[in-house]
Amino acid sequence: MEINTLNWDTDFFGYKIGKVLINSISIDYDLLTKNDYKLLYLFSNEAIPDDIVKKNNLFLADEKIDLSLQVSKINFNGFQNKNIVELTELDNNLLNLTYQSGHLSRFKIDPNFKNNEFEKLYAAWIEQSITHKNAEKVIGFLVNNEVVGFVTIGLKNNAYDIGLIAVDEAYRSLKIGKQLLAYVLNYAISKKIDTVTVTTQKQNQGALKFYINNGFSINKTTYIYHLWK
Repeated sequence: MEINTLNWDTDFFGYKIGKVLINSISIDYDLLTKNDYKLLYLFSNEAIPDDIVKKNNLFLADEKIDLSLQVSKINFNGFQNKNIVELTELDNNLLNLTYQSGHLSRFKIDPNFKNNEFEKLYAAWIEQSITHKNAEKVIGFLVNNEVVGFVTIGLKNNAYDIGLIAVDEAYRSLKIGKQLLAYVLNYAISKKIDTVTVTTQKQNQGALKFYINNGFSINKTTYIYHLWK
């Protein structure tokens, strides 16, 4: 068990942040408490008992669900939808949708973040996606020439990974999310990539049900705790 300094997070947020892979059966509490980190992300494959969480002031920030779908059996029919376009510019509308996509992000729900960390992080995420630094495509869904939904796609470990996805709350009864997902699956097929992956939160039951109903399977659950000093 060791602390790995997260240089990007440290530089971006302005205070020292580290990451620890832990086993809830054997935790080195001296290591976690006697250091100069302001924040530690603790990653565990199982839930830490509640008494230990309370004793050590841990905050359960996320139960991260990793899902995947094999797309090789999906019939590729030259999927086209005139409402779906590739986005190349960041505007306030897309930024607002990006914030909606992260409404259950651990950076949003942890009250110890007090310097607009969530907004800064997600603004940087979509900016880097739109400039292809961490995404291959940003796809939008238009209604009356207004972007009301979007998804980012990037190649990761020989799979197309859905990074950010959201549909404006005023348009969530129109199956726009399903159409964006259909685009992603067909895009993967067209590129001869057999797997599509996505990550969501266990707390986001709507998203979890959506992916499972569309053929995704759960691969792993990771419990992420925040330890502040």
